[in-house]
Amino acid sequence: MTAAQKTILLVEDEVLVAASQKLTLEEYGFAVIPANSGAQAIECIKRDPSINMVLMDIDLGPGKPDGTGTAEKILTLRDLPIIFCTNHAEKEMVDQVRGIARYGYVLKYAGEFVLIESINMAFELFETQSQLKKENARKESAEGAANEQLRNIRFLADTAVQFIDTAVDRNIYRYIGECLHTLVPEAYITVNSVNQNEGVLTTEALLGVGNRYDRLISIMGLNPVGNTYRVDSSIFELAGGKLEEFSGGLHELTFGGIPKRVCSALESFFQIGSIYGMAFMVDKQIYATSTFLMKRGNTIKNSETIEAFVRQASIALKRQKIEEDLRNSRQELQNLLREKELLLQETHHRIKNNMNMIHSLLSIQSRSLEDKNSRNILKDAAGRLQTMMLLYEQLYRSENYRELNANDFIPPLVQRIADSFPPRPGINCSVDVENLKIKPKVMTPLGIIITELITNSMKHAFNETPEGQIRLKVSKGGDSSLRLVYRDNGSGLPEHIKTEKGSGLGLKLIDALVRQLDGSLEIENTRGVKITITCKAG
Repeated sequence: MTAAQKTILLVEDEVLVAASQKLTLEEYGFAVIPANSGAQAIECIKRDPSINMVLMDIDLGPGKPDGTGTAEKILTLRDLPIIFCTNHAEKEMVDQVRGIARYGYVLKYAGEFVLIESINMAFELFETQSQLKKENARKESAEGAANEQLRNIRFLADTAVQFIDTAVDRNIYRYIGECLHTLVPEAYITVNSVNQNEGVLTTEALLGVGNRYDRLISIMGLNPVGNTYRVDSSIFELAGGKLEEFSGGLHELTFGGIPKRVCSALESFFQIGSIYGMAFMVDKQIYATSTFLMKRGNTIKNSETIEAFVRQASIALKRQKIEEDLRNSRQELQNLLREKELLLQETHHRIKNNMNMIHSLLSIQSRSLEDKNSRNILKDAAGRLQTMMLLYEQLYRSENYRELNANDFIPPLVQRIADSFPPRPGINCSVDVENLKIKPKVMTPLGIIITELITNSMKHAFNETPEGQIRLKVSKGGDSSLRLVYRDNGSGLPEHIKTEKGSGLGLKLIDALVRQLDGSLEIENTRGVKITITCKAG
């Protein structure tokens, strides 16, 4: 199946991100079906059998099923490779999808190369596993080979999980050799890394020699593991994942790299008969080769299982190559990250200065105006900006910028608002805030609402009395919601305001912000004013 024939279901709630990813995938020849929610993704799976893979965002927006739950539902409907593509690099997030993400977990900012390679590798692994299932179904019809086939399938499944879950390093060659020797214990097995550009092989692992290794070194005059030798370009014409028998002996196998007399001594001492070789190949790129030096009188009987394992190992070796390329550029990435941190610090500094400057300009301009209404309008605008400045400062200092603790933000905000008015000893503010985690997109409008409420009370509620009480309580509600209750014992709202939609800018702004939060607003105008707001915390 070519890329143009493969269809990817792209599940992403961010419109711009989805559009960018769709263009990238289409540039590489994939057909793309977008979905902006888990429910829409499931409907696409049900009605469109052409979908070959799901590229899933984990966080699909507030109040919606997340990507992990959606992926689990999709897998109950169809057997598809699912890759999670997300901004979350935290360990707990990776652990959350570990039981699902057997085909990939890609960070959005990793770049299109990593994304496309992860998709190709997932397709190859899925294709390999599908082939294994077909082979299993076909071979189970032969009753005599059923037990051995079952062992082979378990072997391949275990090694596939190992390749996915285990960190890839130089020991992968040793692990591949051990697995091959388990399948062909009658052979001496070498696993060789390949530098196709320079035309050389390096022996990375040698299995099956046992306690005769010292004798091997004595005959060769060197340790074969780690030895590099040039080979003819014909070695790179091996069919990937297919066993091929060599017509010559060791001397011909190494293209004269080992002297003929040494090869003859080795063949005699180790009783070498037929020789087989195969390449670990993905997309016509060879990543390694393996040689089976069969002991005389033995043949390879389970070539299909060996070839299936080699296809799995080839994907792991391709992954290793990608990771090595990434490691080679690590220093450059670290330098870029350091530069990014400096730029972010400078940006934060400039933003903070600009906000302070705007606040100062509003304050100065308000003092220069003689008209009281105009002066109050500018003061109100400065107060709203001060709310946003406090939120930005909390975000800038927070280790987790995706959510804020209500206790870290709301009490200081109330204090700053109260301090912005002339001292009135008879007016008391009490604040009761539970330990809530609130997302910035909720905290910002919530802070402006609190600013408007306190400002309104300080300006209008206590004009007829020197004493007054303002109470603010923020607590948890049901279904991950929060509940804000605001009271004052002042003169109350004017009689003509009977609903939550007031005639002043403050109440209109509060009503608009509550609707933005998809919340509810209740106003009671008895013995002062009581305002209750309920909305989602994130």
